[in-house]
Amino acid sequence: MNNRRSAIEGESGAAKLLEDKGFKIIERNYRTRAGEIDIVAKDGGTYVFVEVKARATAEFGTPGEMVTPAKMYKLAGAAKQWLAEKGVRNKPCRFDVVTVLGEKIEHIEGAFDMDDAARGAYSVFKHRG
Repeated sequence: MNNRRSAIEGESGAAKLLEDKGFKIIERNYRTRAGEIDIVAKDGGTYVFVEVKARATAEFGTPGEMVTPAKMYKLAGAAKQWLAEKGVRNKPCRFDVVTVLGEKIEHIEGAFDMDDAARGAYSVFKHRG
């Protein structure tokens, strides 16, 4: 399976998982100069910016290991732009990550926050496998 197809299937699986959990999908593949957000959703009154990482195997690393400090920083920039563009202010927000490894899908709520991203904090997934 090629990388683009794997990513599309991973994002579709992630969106379905989130919807099954009661999330409302607002937008997919939001792109800006700052970066891209795979899924923007709402979980109750909280806006959730979701990064989806899919891999067929862990041969070259787990999907979570691909959520680098640089990626977190870009996601935060894109999220700030999305919030400003939509006029969303003073609402709770968080960053979730959905990892897809083969057929296994994992949803990590609150994987990092704006402060983590701004500091260039190391990915919380490095040690998760």
